[in-house]
This record gives sequence, C-alpha cells and structure tokens, in this order.
Amino acid sequence: MSGDIKIEGDVVAKFKEGMRQIEVADAIQKAMERRGLRNQDLVYICGTRARASEIVNGKRVPSRPLAIHIF
Repeated sequence: MSGDIKIEGDVVAKFKEGMRQIEVADAIQKAMERRGLRNQDLVYICGTRARASEIVNGKRVPSRPLAIHIF
C-alpha cells in the first residue's frame, strides 16, 4: 500500500511540474504577443531556432537574460 501512495505522489508531482511548464510557456507566449515578438526575434539570444521553439513551447526553461528580454 505505501508503495502505491509513493507512486501516486510521484505522478501528481510530475503532473504539477508539467502544469507549471505549460503555465510558463503560456506566460511567455502572452508576453511575446504583447510586445510584438516572434520566435525569430528570440533566436539571437537563444542561439538556435530549435532552442527558441523549445522555450516558447514550454519544453525548456528560459535563461534569465531571455526572460528579461521577453518580459
């Protein structure tokens, strides 16, 4: 029984972490829209189009300089 509880706790923790990533991605997208930025505008800070896309889609956490630029 206690093993089941631990597994459920792990699932809930991963779900919450995923939700935070979605919330961060949503905030980034809204801030970019508000400032008129596109993914291409982030490439010069991120280094690659793939990295910029990952950040905008919530698959990667933005660096501090990028977050400052976006917000």
